[in-house]
Amino acid sequence: MDVDCLGIGFGPGNIGLAVAMEEAGFKFSAHFLERLPAPDWQPEMLLDGSDIQHNPLRDFATPRNPSSKFGFLSYLHAHNRLFEFLNLNAP
Repeated sequence: MDVDCLGIGFGPGNIGLAVAMEEAGFKFSAHFLERLPAPDWQPEMLLDGSDIQHNPLRDFATPRNPSSKFGFLSYLHAHNRLFEFLNLNAP
């Protein structure tokens, strides 16, 4: 198969690239290869009872484009969950 852009793995870097290409109106062909059948965040690396201390604003789109429809806050807003998230009692 001939493609203009081939991504190996669909981790954070290539997800961010796919979002940027979509928002920029990339009109060429792109294909991403991933060996895993489903998303898996840091497989087998978390300790029982631990939590990922990751700022949700460091998603694949927000730092580059805060108004992106692919950003975490946009997702929360679209699903009427923004205020629920803002009122979480997270440490």
